Amino acid sequence: MQPPETSRAEDAPPPVARTIDPARATRRRLLLGLALAALIVGLYLNPREIRHPPGILVPEDPHQTAVDHASSWTHKDGKLTPVAHIRWRARVLGTERYWFDRSARWSPMDLALGWGSMSDQRVIDRLSFWQGRRWYHWTPKSALPLAPEEIMRHSANVHVIPSDEAIEKRLREVRPGQIVDFTGLLVVVESAGGSKWESSTRRDDTGNGSCEIVWMTDLIVR
Repeated sequence: MQPPETSRAEDAPPPVARTIDPARATRRRLLLGLALAALIVGLYLNPREIRHPPGILVPEDPHQTAVDHASSWTHKDGKLTPVAHIRWRARVLGTERYWFDRSARWSPMDLALGWGSMSDQRVIDRLSFWQGRRWYHWTPKSALPLAPEEIMRHSANVHVIPSDEAIEKRLREVRPGQIVDFTGLLVVVESAGGSKWESSTRRDDTGNGSCEIVWMTDLIVR
């Protein structure tokens, strides 16, 4: 039996190093890394909504009472002055984290909240919500499920100032669709430079200055 003939050099497979385009491999790794990062950020910034059966989940309005003694205190280089006590139970319509705007040092998160008819899954399914630049917006997906005035009176964007680290940690875990029950104070925040950030004390206003600023002292999430 004759030994097999030795392959000619031109018939041999090319070295592995010659079959790989380093630039192409780098681009693929970069694209995969970016896709993974986008997925993680998307899941973090847009947590999956918790759905409920049809019906109003929170029938009561927020409960607000006057402040007897409006003593101010200092918090993170700002002066906070209370304007009202607040007890609020609502369905979470959306959450928005803030890191870089001038108010983020006090309020790292906004909660878009709905109560009454705006806690009903049937209504929520017919609206789209989004938040940004300290604003809360809604738009109908087709026909309006409620009169605009009804939506306005039963939803709000709340700038939350957590009173301690435990509440701030709990806030980061809040998801759309959950029910939050919290107490605290509506406040005016005055910066060291003298600028003021004032809370609304009404549930029927809109536009600039209509958001509530809450010094949150207790939070239950369901």
